[in-house]
Amino acid sequence: MFDDDVEMDQANERSSVSNNAEQLMNDGSEEDEAEGDNQNNESNSRGDYSTSSDEKVDEALLRLGGVDCTDGKPAYAVLTGIWTNNDDDSDSNEVEAVTIPITNLPVVLGRKWGSKDKDPHHVALPRDEKLLSRLHACIFYRDEKGGRLGSYEISAGEAGSCVVSEKMIYKPFDLDDEGDEDSSDPDNILRLPGMNQSAPLPKHGFYAIECLGRHTIRVGDKKVTKGKQAMLEDGIPIQIASYCFYFLLPKDAPTVSQTFKYQVKKGQGALLKKNATASNNVDKKEPKNKSTEDHETKLAETTKNSPNSDKEEESVVDPKEPPAKKSRKSEETFTSKLDNVSTPELIEQLAASADSKEWTREDQLVSATLGIRIVRSAAKDSKIQKIAREQHGVTQRDIIDWYNEHPMFSCFERLMLLKIEYKSYQSSITKAIQRAGFTRNESNPGKSRSTRWDLPLDIPLEPVSSHRSHSKSPRKGDDPETTKDEINENSPNDDTNKELDKKGEGTMEGGNGSNTQDDTDDVPLSILEKSVTPTDP
Repeated sequence: MFDDDVEMDQANERSSVSNNAEQLMNDGSEEDEAEGDNQNNESNSRGDYSTSSDEKVDEALLRLGGVDCTDGKPAYAVLTGIWTNNDDDSDSNEVEAVTIPITNLPVVLGRKWGSKDKDPHHVALPRDEKLLSRLHACIFYRDEKGGRLGSYEISAGEAGSCVVSEKMIYKPFDLDDEGDEDSSDPDNILRLPGMNQSAPLPKHGFYAIECLGRHTIRVGDKKVTKGKQAMLEDGIPIQIASYCFYFLLPKDAPTVSQTFKYQVKKGQGALLKKNATASNNVDKKEPKNKSTEDHETKLAETTKNSPNSDKEEESVVDPKEPPAKKSRKSEETFTSKLDNVSTPELIEQLAASADSKEWTREDQLVSATLGIRIVRSAAKDSKIQKIAREQHGVTQRDIIDWYNEHPMFSCFERLMLLKIEYKSYQSSITKAIQRAGFTRNESNPGKSRSTRWDLPLDIPLEPVSSHRSHSKSPRKGDDPETTKDEINENSPNDDTNKELDKKGEGTMEGGNGSNTQDDTDDVPLSILEKSVTPTDP
């Protein structure tokens, strides 16, 4: 499936190390003139070399591990370089040769970690423990769509989460696996030196490195921060803490056609690499159970360089498209149908869903529609309107308390909590309040639980009765005269009162033809209502 992802034999690895190791020599280093250093050459040919800067370095020692650094095992690549003691408190300018064969993919570099010491995918760097994280950098093989090839767990989530597997799998790019928004785009990767950042990625796969620790790494001349990726090529330098490596690839490696399995769940990430074809071993016409298709992991096989690849139909999924979900059009159709369903019927549907073992998307839409209706019903109630008028809005708790006491809606909370957690239930009510037309009252900022909401503008408010308006006392800090004017303007019988004043009717105990607030404070309600009742002309 990938042209570059093949196992490297020992001869290729040896030539790559010997051809590239001399790049680490300083311009002023010279070959030792003494001929009696054979013993040192043998003892340091495994990367166990350290010397002071004042001593001359033998050329053989600069092979940084020797030609047999992989212990006879094939490797995909080699990290070869040196570690330099940069500790300011130390007087020693110690230098140590280091060679790391990459025999597993992916491979994670970091400091020593007890639980990871026996993990073949974790390489513990013995120095710079204060500058290294447990998982500091990960080297892996990927394609242009972000899919990775390696020995991953079936439910791998992190870049370094992997186990030994006899067969490698192709792991498609999954948006849910990436926690950082900047890394949610598979094209967001630092290009090679001299390569334009907007240049297309190689179609046949390439090696890359990702920074996992809080301390940055350097690849070429670019700094790579946590969560970022950078492309790798043969001979590119990599700096991790005080380690300086060269990333070396095999020379003239043979092309081997291999078959890999890829892991994919419905609706997650890119399913296939471009130009990949389905394997003949997979029965495409096999019927699939819906629940199995939604919840179980499906494994398929893709074959690279298949002789029938030109004849077979291509299965291509654009990674830039959103994950395959239920059609938005069908969802809107179902929602529009719910608008024609009565509220009692919606309650019955929710009760049936609560008794079942499943909680489908349709059930969620039913609960959301019912929640909006309940919240709007609360906004029409005089009790809620009174709270909103007197306290400058209502809280979510006011609405919940209202429908928990309502004879029809009191079962809503109980049914919802049978299927979802209380925190999710609270969140669904907040969404229902917003979708019902409530607006946040910005004049009363506070925590989410005490946030006050203004009632929807399309819901008419019940008029305030005349006697209640007249008996309302001014709030602290209000101008008494202004308050009286506002009360008279808001009174629904204001015009009638003015007409009665002109005619001299409706006069109370004062007897002077004026109908003021002070005159009506002690008047019985029945007399007051009768006095302001308009008469036919």
